[in-house]
Amino acid sequence: IKEIDKFESQAISNTIWSFAKLDHASPKLFDEAADNIIKKLDSFRPQEISNTLWAYAKLGHSSSKLFDAAAEVAIKKLNKFNSQEISNTLWSFSTVEHASPKLFDAAVEAVITNIEHFQESQIFNIISSFSKAGYSSPRFFDEASRISPELESYVSKMRADLSPEED
Repeated sequence: IKEIDKFESQAISNTIWSFAKLDHASPKLFDEAADNIIKKLDSFRPQEISNTLWAYAKLGHSSSKLFDAAAEVAIKKLNKFNSQEISNTLWSFSTVEHASPKLFDAAVEAVITNIEHFQESQIFNIISSFSKAGYSSPRFFDEASRISPELESYVSKMRADLSPEED
């Protein structure tokens, strides 16, 4: 832990990801790493951002400061994120229950613009993340519904879940 401040972005991301992949929680490491990551986030590539956030979410280790900073950087770099990185990033935010409407809004635009590059499973994951986060995007749901009958059915269910109940 003493040396983590000397790690470059990829080394930090790989280390944090490895702990999560092994399902080995290390709160002290993750807390210290978060401070270091925040300082270096601008140098993180999209995969490093996505993998790092995924690791925190997988282990249930939330860091509001890290997720706030990551949202800002991700929004700026979203046009460089691939479909898996977008899907995993949104999943991470919803899993740790960290609201970021600006990130979700920007992600909707990125996904709709490049929807042909997304696998159906990634769209399912994004819809599920939106639902878990209580985020609704009628425009995105319309686009997703056109992909397959399964997605159309899933979107209908999510819309119902996200709609306010009528008395």
